[in-house]
Amino acid sequence: LLEKFKVHIPAVHFIDKESMQVKNFRTKYRNSYGTEPNKYSFQGYDVAFYYMYGLLSYGNGFIDNVEKLKLKGLHNNYNHTSLGIKYGHENSSVHVLKFQDYQFIKTQ
Repeated sequence: LLEKFKVHIPAVHFIDKESMQVKNFRTKYRNSYGTEPNKYSFQGYDVAFYYMYGLLSYGNGFIDNVEKLKLKGLHNNYNHTSLGIKYGHENSSVHVLKFQDYQFIKTQ
């Protein structure tokens, strides 16, 4: 029924199990920890990578350049927009998923 009506939904996070980056991460995680990664493993990796990359790229000026740093992670994407000096920044990235072949997949 979902496929018949071409259902699309927004999602803050999505793990594409068919992507090579996700497959590599799963293998390395499994070899290191002897178990499968869960959503928190992916999320932790993405958050750490985003902030480390930002600090390496901009150093102490990272917070002033956060809107310039747009990254696609394994679980989340990062596209921060400013809410003003009083409210900081928010991640405005969203995935659009469609139901196809009995599963949700990311649209292009």
